[in-house]
Amino acid sequence: MIGPVVIRAADKHDAHAVLSQMSEQTRSEFEVLGESPSALVDSVVRNGYPMYVSSAGDRLLTLFGFSDFGTYASMWTIATDAYFNLGPSGVLRTRKFLQGIDLGKPLYLVTTAPHPEADRWFELLGFEKVRDDGTRREFLYRR
Repeated sequence: MIGPVVIRAADKHDAHAVLSQMSEQTRSEFEVLGESPSALVDSVVRNGYPMYVSSAGDRLLTLFGFSDFGTYASMWTIATDAYFNLGPSGVLRTRKFLQGIDLGKPLYLVTTAPHPEADRWFELLGFEKVRDDGTRREFLYRR
């Protein structure tokens, strides 16, 4: 047992530590999206937007936050291999954390992840698939 999953506010040091341990799954999804995880983190840090880090014992699991698009917000996540290897407990702890977040607008998650388990994990987080074009899938968070 590596200890309970803890989620707390992250700083730039946490962000760069997670980036250095980013999983290949996360890296490949960012490539498909044509986005840079480092650029995302730099923008979040530069603009002072909140971000969170999850860990279990001394293992970093994820860095995540929310982007504001006016009428809705979108969740972004950078995960380590330790997160995927942990199994459902990390997802369930994140789900509990999300239940306490109120952004005052709908929360979406968009993915092009080619990984077969991605949709199941998003549903465990509390998101419901609302659009699927075969490649790009959108999920809406249901409280």
